[in-house]
Amino acid sequence: MHATRNTCTHSVSELQLKVVYTALIKVKDQWFNLGLQLDINPHDLRGIEANYNNDTERLREMINLRLNQGSGMTWENIAAALENPTISQRALAREIRKTYIHVLKESTNYCATARG
Repeated sequence: MHATRNTCTHSVSELQLKVVYTALIKVKDQWFNLGLQLDINPHDLRGIEANYNNDTERLREMINLRLNQGSGMTWENIAAALENPTISQRALAREIRKTYIHVLKESTNYCATARG
């Protein structure tokens, strides 16, 4: 049984997978380090590396795996991971914060208003 998700959280949901993938395709060649920064077990990442033929597929599977770990991946987690020196994608992190986190804050304000 799947846990019910609050639609007013900052977590990235399975429904947003395509959006996450589109945002991160620019760093597909750094999928392994990004996975490490998102707290994915290195053993799991090596399994992805062995089972998929190219970085595009590996990135997609890494994102799927992270979303299915259940602890909630957030846009801020993604932005922070991108800023890590091993990835060093500060411009993309800023873009994600500007585009996605700003929108989520607005939706959170909406949700708080709707609940109140």
